[in-house]
Amino acid sequence: LPTIIYNFTVLVTNAKGDSSQAFCLVQVQNSTIFPSIVMDAVATKYNPASNIVLGGRLSASNSVQVVWSSPSILNFESSGTANSPLSQIFTGKVSSVPILLSIAPNSLTPGLTYTFQLQATYYVNGAIGSAAVNIEINRPPTGGNLVVTPAKGVAFNTTFAFMTSNWQDDASDL
Repeated sequence: LPTIIYNFTVLVTNAKGDSSQAFCLVQVQNSTIFPSIVMDAVATKYNPASNIVLGGRLSASNSVQVVWSSPSILNFESSGTANSPLSQIFTGKVSSVPILLSIAPNSLTPGLTYTFQLQATYYVNGAIGSAAVNIEINRPPTGGNLVVTPAKGVAFNTTFAFMTSNWQDDASDL
């Protein structure tokens, strides 16, 4: 079996210029025994009404089953959160195959962060590869005022003015 050795080094330097480092050698034998999952880049925050699509890429040398899950959502499989299949089977070798998860609009709670995981399992030996991604659902603005003048009127006849003030929202919002 082919062997690959990785050298991981961490170098830390403080404000004075003092530094220290540590390293670790990791030996991997036959790196093809595990399926590979690489998550696509995602936005860090989404509006609750958006149709969110998350993706990963699968590379595998044998027949494999891939499954989306979320430890953040109770009974994710039956919750109605996903608009796409949660499980797929691939036979034979595959390389960089996209695996997508579509999340239903308004199915995630504003202000919460969710973890979604994509896991691949080989049928031949049960070896598992996985990757996960975290997304935050945008919270609406709070604490503001809305004043409508005049207070009464006739539809399609009266011109109304809407004035807002004192709303608070995260500056990094969408």
